[in-house]
Amino acid sequence: MNCIVEAARAGSITAAAQTLAITQPALTRTIAEVEEALAAQLFERHPRGIELTDAGEIFVARARQILGDVDDLLFDLREGQQVLTGRVRLGVAPRGYQQYAAAALVALARAHPGVTVEIVTGTAQTLCPRLLRGELNLILGSSSHLARWPDLLVRELAPTYFACLFRRDHPIRSLSRVAETDVFRYPVAFPESVEPAHSDLARRYAANGLPPLQPRYASDDFGIVQRLVAGTDAYHPLTHPAPDFGGLGKAFFLLTDVVQLPTHHISIARAPQRPATAAAEQLEKLLRSSVGARGSEKSG
Repeated sequence: MNCIVEAARAGSITAAAQTLAITQPALTRTIAEVEEALAAQLFERHPRGIELTDAGEIFVARARQILGDVDDLLFDLREGQQVLTGRVRLGVAPRGYQQYAAAALVALARAHPGVTVEIVTGTAQTLCPRLLRGELNLILGSSSHLARWPDLLVRELAPTYFACLFRRDHPIRSLSRVAETDVFRYPVAFPESVEPAHSDLARRYAANGLPPLQPRYASDDFGIVQRLVAGTDAYHPLTHPAPDFGGLGKAFFLLTDVVQLPTHHISIARAPQRPATAAAEQLEKLLRSSVGARGSEKSG
């Protein structure tokens, strides 16, 4: 299973063999033996690499879950040494929420250096199924997106505030009264790791009878987003745990209380039907402490 999962990740027999520290013929033989045992072809062979078949996609998804469960079992058995070890796999959606996990991850690394941490970023639509399959232990994200998965247990940590970020000399500032439709006239710079069609902002476009939300710019790099907003007429839908938005009002025009979005919360999601590892429980505890304290401190 490990050989096939690595081959799928690498997209190349040669590269996978190097990572696994085995010869290319040995890896090719292993894959062929598994395919023969399953009576199914797992890979399509191409001149420049390999690609999973439909059967291969099913096999790799299940194999990742099984390998993760085996790792968790071995790590749990070692915890009798009174030293917390193990692996915790944290999904973050959208990618920009990684900043809210930083303090908890540093605290975990300092207190438990034997714990291995993997961070996976993406959209809630791609990460939540992986959480349910056991490929991830936790997801840190927005309650608005995570709550759409009824099989997950979602715990809200801290509310976020919403504003539309414009450049300071933007034409919208000349209006005596600004409506949602005035905002939506302008291009939008949108997070790449948020599906536009599944966002609350898309619902506001639809509620105003406008065409579907189509971001002009898509990036999770907030530095790039700021430069795009500062140099164009585009706006950026911004959520932040502090009501002053981290002082961004000094360099930009922050338009609040115009676009009517539901309150979002920075939240943790886990799959309640799967047992939590000790490492995952410790990370969740640290996230609840650091993010929750940050939200209450900034709001107070």
